[in-house]
Parts: sequence; C-alpha cells; structure tokens
Amino acid sequence: MLEDNTNITKDMKLDSQSKKGTNVSKLLVLLTLVSLILSCYIVYQTQFGKHNFQAQDSIIKQQSKQINDLLATVNLQQAKLIGLESKTIEINQQLQQLNPSQASLIINQLNSLISGANQSLLVYHDYVAAIQQLKYAQNILITTNDPRFSLIKVNLTKDLDNLEIQNDFDSTMVATQLDEFNKLIAQLQLVSPVTNNSLIENSDSIFMKLLKNLKNSVLSLVKINRINVNNSQGNQFNSDIVLRQHLQVNVLNAKQALLTHNQELWTNSIEDSKNLIGQYFINDMPRQKVLLLLTQLSATKFNDNIANLQLTLSALNKLELLTDWKQ
Repeated sequence: MLEDNTNITKDMKLDSQSKKGTNVSKLLVLLTLVSLILSCYIVYQTQFGKHNFQAQDSIIKQQSKQINDLLATVNLQQAKLIGLESKTIEINQQLQQLNPSQASLIINQLNSLISGANQSLLVYHDYVAAIQQLKYAQNILITTNDPRFSLIKVNLTKDLDNLEIQNDFDSTMVATQLDEFNKLIAQLQLVSPVTNNSLIENSDSIFMKLLKNLKNSVLSLVKINRINVNNSQGNQFNSDIVLRQHLQVNVLNAKQALLTHNQELWTNSIEDSKNLIGQYFINDMPRQKVLLLLTQLSATKFNDNIANLQLTLSALNKLELLTDWKQ
C-alpha cells in the first residue's frame, strides 16, 4: 500500500511537472510570437515612417525651392521697379527742362492769334474774324494746365463773351432793309434841277466834300447825250442820275459799315441819304417810306466803344513778363 501510494505520488508529481513544463513551453511560444509580432510591427513602422519622412522631406524641399523661386522673382521685380522709378524720375526731369520751351510755343501762338484778332477788330471792325481767332486761342489754352496761363484764360473768356454779345444782333434784317432802300431809290421823284456844286456846298463834313468831288470827277468823264432836249432838261437829267448814284453809293457804304461794324461810316451814310432825300425829292409815298426806313436804320448801334481786347492783351503782357518765352 505504501509503495502504491508512493508511486501514485511520484506519478502525480511527474504529471504536475510535465504540465508545468508544457505551460512554460506554451508561454514561451506565446511570448516568442508576441515578440515576433512586435518586431514585425516595429520594423514595419520603422520602414513606413522612414518612407513617410522621405516623402515629407521631398515635399518640404520642393516647397522651399518654390519659395526661393518666388523670392528670386520678387527681387527681380523689385529691381525692375527701381529701374522704372529711376527712369520716371529722369523723364520728369526732362519734362521739367522742356516745359519752358513748351510754354514759349504756346505763348507765341497766343501772341499771333490775339494780335490778329485785335487788328481785325480795331482796323477792319470785323467781329466774326476776331471771334474766330480768339476761339482758336481758347482751344490752345485748353491743352495746358500750367497755372501761369490762368489769368489769360479768364480774361480771354470775358473778352470773347463781350464780343459775341456786341455781335449778337439781326444783321440779316438790317441788310434786308438796306436792299429795300436801294429798290425805293428808283421810285423817288426829283423836285427841281440840281447842280453838282449845290451838292458839295450842302455837305456837312470835309470827308463828304472830298467824296462828292471824287464822284463828280468820275461822273464828269461820262457824257449823256439826248436827242431833242433843251439845256435845262439835260441838267435835270444829269442831276437826277448823280443824286440816285450818290444814294446807291451810300447804300454800298452802309453795307460795308454793317460788315465791319464801322459806326462812323454807317451814321454818315444814313444821315447823308436822309438829307439828300429830304431836300431834293418830292414828298410822296415812296419818299415817306424811304425816310421812315432810314430813321429805323439810323437807330442801329454797333457799340464799338466798349468792344476791345484790353483784358486779354494785359494778361498776355503779364504772361510774357513771367515767362522767358523768347528764349
């Protein structure tokens, strides 16, 4: 019995030891597998991390290269901008050097146009030509912003407005009235024979005497022959022609005065016509029409006494003093 128990005990111990050995071996296998798995994972993570790091490093290098390229481009653009700024400064300096010659050219053009307009106004009394030349000068002034030209811009505009106001009347109506007067001359009836000497003696001014003497000298070159007329009839016929031609010359002078705004010539022509018609022609309906028409025409005023370019000329003189334009 004891031996059996001993054997059983030994067997149990052996079984227990064998079980422990089996468990240990299983544990070792498990640990080995875990270690292998961990090793594989570590190796995988290492390889993947290295690859990822290389990719990121490549991206960083590429971005760094792009940044460097951008910086180089920016530097190049900055260099070009600096070059453009220097060229702009140089061009501005050249323009500043050219400004006096440009101002000189403008002043020369203004001087020519304004002088021509003043001559047209004072010598020829031609408002239309004067206004046209001043408008050309105004268009030239529009092209410059130089403050030195401010005064002449203002004064030229004032003088131009003044001339346009003085020229703003119905010249067509006045010319029509002159044409009507010219037609009515043929309808006037002479009162009595008139000698050429009486025409000269009744003149009001030396200028008209000279003019009538000249007319009589020219008309004396023409002989008018009539058949079967006596001396008095011939004198009356000649006087009639002289008077009517004298009135027609007055009409031509009045038209010239209308075109040139010559107030003195206009007044002399109209008043002389009124005096001749009132003195040497019968008081009938044509005479009354002519005198009424001449009274209306004598009321026409050109106002030459206030039409001038004094403001513009004064501003031009000041501009020439401020600018060394002759150089």
